Amino acid sequence: MQSVIRIGSRESRLAVKQAEIIKDQIRRCDQTILVEIITMKTTGDKILDRSLESVGGKGLFVKELDQALADGRIDLAVHSLKDMPMEESSEFPILAYSRREDPRDVLIYKSERTGNRGRVYTHKNRRCYRNFQ
Repeated sequence: MQSVIRIGSRESRLAVKQAEIIKDQIRRCDQTILVEIITMKTTGDKILDRSLESVGGKGLFVKELDQALADGRIDLAVHSLKDMPMEESSEFPILAYSRREDPRDVLIYKSERTGNRGRVYTHKNRRCYRNFQ
């Protein structure tokens, strides 16, 4: 009988890509293991009408995956560290970290419209748009 490892992941493109990286690493270690990615929408993904800080913060992205682990629906969960609560769960501790990719996620440019000033853009709300000289 073939061994199966079920990886839990949020449905976002980034989360699925991170889960695929872990899936590939597992398969490189043992090609006989079947690795499945189980995606789910988390509370943090569902709240679109208000700031996440106003309803509980970072733990909103891990609750459903933790519950799936507890229920035995998945064998491990892959998270972005930015989504993890500050306090580590004693029931579901962080057991491993994957190699970090390039941490830069900004675009910096100058254009005729901005004159001598440049602009920095990022898609993260916690990092603001900035003009600089």
